[in-house]
Amino acid sequence: MDRSSICDENNPVLDSIAELITSKSGIVITSRDKRRLCSIIMERLRQNGLKSISDYGRMLMKIGSEDPEWLDLLHQLIVGETYFFRDKGQTELLKEYLLPSLVERNRARRELRIWSAGCSTGEELYSIAILLAQIPGIKDCWNLHLLGTDINRRALEKARAGVFGDWSFRNTDSAVKQSYFRQHDGHWHITNSIKEMVTFKYHNLVTGVFPVRGDTLHDMDLIICRNVFIYFSPETTGMVLPKLVSTLKQGGYLLAGHNELQGQEVEGLKTKSFPGSYVYQRLKDSGRSRQVQKQTVVAAPYKKKTAHAKQRFSIANSNLEETKPELKKTVLEEARGLFQNRNYTAVINLLRGVQEDSSDIFETQHLVARAQANLGHYEEAKQTVKGMIAIRQFDPLPYYLLAHIDEAVEAREEAKQWLHKVIYLSPDFVTAYLDLATLYSGEGNRSRARQLRLSALNLLKSLPADKVVGPYNTEKAGELLERLMKTIDEGS
Repeated sequence: MDRSSICDENNPVLDSIAELITSKSGIVITSRDKRRLCSIIMERLRQNGLKSISDYGRMLMKIGSEDPEWLDLLHQLIVGETYFFRDKGQTELLKEYLLPSLVERNRARRELRIWSAGCSTGEELYSIAILLAQIPGIKDCWNLHLLGTDINRRALEKARAGVFGDWSFRNTDSAVKQSYFRQHDGHWHITNSIKEMVTFKYHNLVTGVFPVRGDTLHDMDLIICRNVFIYFSPETTGMVLPKLVSTLKQGGYLLAGHNELQGQEVEGLKTKSFPGSYVYQRLKDSGRSRQVQKQTVVAAPYKKKTAHAKQRFSIANSNLEETKPELKKTVLEEARGLFQNRNYTAVINLLRGVQEDSSDIFETQHLVARAQANLGHYEEAKQTVKGMIAIRQFDPLPYYLLAHIDEAVEAREEAKQWLHKVIYLSPDFVTAYLDLATLYSGEGNRSRARQLRLSALNLLKSLPADKVVGPYNTEKAGELLERLMKTIDEGS
């Protein structure tokens, strides 16, 4: 095997694998990383009995992101180097200001929610637990939710075990080490009293859905996300950061690594500076929150997939906002009537000229895209949807339509990604949760499907029973709620 040809920076297959890694995990493979990536791939070829990098690339394309091979690859790519009380300035900030202020703020409810995003082997979250345990009355009398997440499952296994070597304590006071750890067989085991304070689970910041009501990832008092953004491109950081902001309580704090967010627009946050460190705080009624609320579109109704995927787009009339004066109501009304009668070609022909002159292009393009999809002209529909996105980048409706198109052509992974984006843009988009649940259930992931259905259930319970749910249907929240409860009770 010619290693030099694989390591050529211009090798298109190596570039494709690097792009695939970025799309799955957010990790950017730079030019200087490619030689290391090559070495890793050589080892993966040997482990899998493959002969060429092309074979390996094809294998990665076929398997899901939960496949052991992806987990092994990410484990080798990520440098999970960390230790207890790693950053002195930030440790002091946590100990002297952030944690005491959060305790005071939440004293009436006696609840604290903290998330270590990208927790690696757990030293960071255990450090937080130790600091909290040192505050009188907190550990035993408060409801503490201390969560650590990572995409490296092997690192999470080590975090759950709570067993560390001397190298993890290179910045730890000896008194703390003696108080909260027990030495055994040359390693240090964290005490059960600290271990029971924390929870670790797998989560992908790039593809994962959050915040999610009914799940653990919501209303956080403090999110610590250090040495994570260094792996991301500015575009990926720009996608993940708003999700983190939305997961914070108003007034909650985001603690990132020094200079990791330099040059990045951090909407909805303000910077608070302290000696030796600084922290971001979520603004109350932040501009982004208002913006998302304004752009929220009520979802399409939940329904089981029919044999004719095309008909998913043609259930009934759209309940979008009324047409502006610039677009004659009679034209849209005529188009809607044609659409309802399934005369999709006539809809396209009628609205083709209107799109160019109307200030309401988004609505006309939406109707045209649905008509194109119902005719099976999926590529044309996708091009029309791209025009919608160019007009309203943060509106969830185009991405929801893309999800249905991809599902119709059996591109389920792509459909899932679009639905994740819909939920990110509009956390109250009920049927996005339900469509995702259907996809996960079809893959045999019943636990994930149930979690998503429960989230939708909680959302529906908050709606008036007679509220119409969906831009494509007239089904009411109460009816959908009753059907969903039956589905959950049946365990499907």
